[in-house]
Amino acid sequence: MGYRSIRCRSCGRSPKSGTLIVIGGMIYCRHCLRNIKVKDTKLKGKYYTHSGNRCFVNFESNKKINIQEFDVKELRIGGRKQ
Repeated sequence: MGYRSIRCRSCGRSPKSGTLIVIGGMIYCRHCLRNIKVKDTKLKGKYYTHSGNRCFVNFESNKKINIQEFDVKELRIGGRKQ
């Protein structure tokens, strides 16, 4: 019964259906963290790690790792709630 209150902010998944991660006081699932877009540049990336409300995003190009740091407010994480 306790799972109902803990859900992904982006898609609404519960801990039973996936791993949840808290970034800057907001809860996201692994599925949504694979789909990150930068609001200004529309670049697509994947979650690498986080520290507080700062999120490190990996932008792969030609098998090279390019990790950049963003505030959670600068990113669009996941899709819409279903």
